[in-house]
Amino acid sequence: MTTYRIKDWEQNFENNRTRDMVKMAWVPVPNKHDGEGFRRIMREKDGISIYGCWHLILQVASKCLRERGTLMRDDGTPLDAIAISLKTGWNNEKDIQRALDFCSLPEIAWIEVLGEDGKQIPQVGAGIPQAPARKGREGKGIEKKSLMSDFEEAWKAYPDKGGSKQTSLQAYLKHRKSGDTQESILAGIKRYKAYVAGKRSSGNDLHWRNGQTFFNQANWRDEWETEQQGPVSDSKQPAHVKARVYA
Repeated sequence: MTTYRIKDWEQNFENNRTRDMVKMAWVPVPNKHDGEGFRRIMREKDGISIYGCWHLILQVASKCLRERGTLMRDDGTPLDAIAISLKTGWNNEKDIQRALDFCSLPEIAWIEVLGEDGKQIPQVGAGIPQAPARKGREGKGIEKKSLMSDFEEAWKAYPDKGGSKQTSLQAYLKHRKSGDTQESILAGIKRYKAYVAGKRSSGNDLHWRNGQTFFNQANWRDEWETEQQGPVSDSKQPAHVKARVYA
């Protein structure tokens, strides 16, 4: 099945703010109107429709978490004109397909067409060499789908779902990018659960930290030793210092 990818997405439709976003709520779009591609579109009888659908396609591509800029679901299956029509509410999938086809012409070259092997399919008269599909940026090559799955596993393991799950996800991705592993995060959650359980069994009515706080502060890095009154944070204290930190 055909997969469509926005050409030069990283260069043209990302900036320093969007690169830090897990999910984009808006898309930075160039405001250039003197390019050959734009002028060719505007010369078509349905140019306004093509250009409008192009912006809808951009917006859908910005929400594709597996690889931003590539029209693909989280499970790796391509998004076709019908799916884009359903997602955007543009009720004529023929208009969407027309935009996909026209914008992938070599004279426009705003969209790349990929085969099942992830290689670009040269369009008629393009003479474009095949290039492998770009990998996701998160986690040093770890696909975003894998990171999302890892977060869901960690979030499920944590007992208190208080706070914002979305904010917790952003913090989780930031800490993973800085070097925290899934194994260390899950192990830290397990230590914290044992710590709270131990305190409660000794008569201390200790409350859980809410999920947002725990993930923001990367509290899985703390020791959470049950024989102490609180954890030792390896990010704030020397190894030989034991600090009281209240949950």
